[in-house]
Amino acid sequence: MKQYLGVQSLRALGALLVVIFHATNAVRDRIDATAWQFNGGMAGVDLFFIISGFIMVNATQPLWSTGAGGSRAAWQFLYRRIIRVVPLYWLATTLKLSMILILPAATLYPIGVWHTISSYLFIPAWNAKGEPFPVLVPGWTLSFEMFFYLWFALALGFRRHPVYWLTPLFAVFALYYSAFSPFTAAPMTLLNPHLMEFCFGMWIGLAACTSRLLPLSIARLAMIISIVALLFNQWLFGDSIGHLPLLMWGVPSALLVYAVVSLEDVTRFWRHPLLQTLGDASYAIYLFHPFVVFALAKILLLFHMETNMALAVIIPLSLVASSVGGILIHRVIELPLTEYLRRRMKREKI
Repeated sequence: MKQYLGVQSLRALGALLVVIFHATNAVRDRIDATAWQFNGGMAGVDLFFIISGFIMVNATQPLWSTGAGGSRAAWQFLYRRIIRVVPLYWLATTLKLSMILILPAATLYPIGVWHTISSYLFIPAWNAKGEPFPVLVPGWTLSFEMFFYLWFALALGFRRHPVYWLTPLFAVFALYYSAFSPFTAAPMTLLNPHLMEFCFGMWIGLAACTSRLLPLSIARLAMIISIVALLFNQWLFGDSIGHLPLLMWGVPSALLVYAVVSLEDVTRFWRHPLLQTLGDASYAIYLFHPFVVFALAKILLLFHMETNMALAVIIPLSLVASSVGGILIHRVIELPLTEYLRRRMKREKI
């Protein structure tokens, strides 16, 4: 599979956007309920979903392009995704639970038994606030990822083209969600239109595999437009943006990914070592940044800072500390653990 450095840099961008969102959200939750919140940071999740769809199509091209697939290919695909996603997430979730036991103030609401079990199993469950979030809140996106992987594996298992097979299926899910939500059963929230962002990514991946990319001039313009949209949609549309997240965050994110992929061979910016390092560590940054943000918010409370000053302090500190911590966790824990599980997979011929 061709390595797209631009996409790796976008993974870094996505993680850092989420960090900023949660940093401003922490000030709202723990210091001033009227504080400014950078809702544009939520676009980091949209980027992750689109990039996931893109990577899955590129990584499995030898299977869907030839109709190879089959049950063994499907199981191998799932196992690779499990060893990539599950261990670090379980570690972060266990750390969060340990903090709650030692320091109950680490959470804003009580944690139940089923809520805990479902968090480890990637099954959405209502928390005490009536939200379908796991113990480690950012883990909600991983429920969508695992849902996507299951359907993608089924497509490979039945030797179906994942792009052509999953796009209409996810569109039906999204329409059903839009027509009949809210649901009493939390797992039904997996039918959210966010699923279409995986499809956006898959279609971009298909375009890349078949050399159907944007002309360079259009790609550059598209990149500028998408970045401006992601940064300023919050100011243009205000609270109404919450009703159109797929349009306001998903579409610009997809345009940005498509533009960056199209510019891969002509833009050197993506090759900067810092961007690649942050991209490599983006998963660790995403999972563990809540601990950093929580600690910083607690420290700021001690200083009784004015709201704007608190925001000016917590955002850069969160970015730096989360990045450094994520890089360390990636190199010391994630890489060795993932490599061990991959070697075991080869040894046992899974």
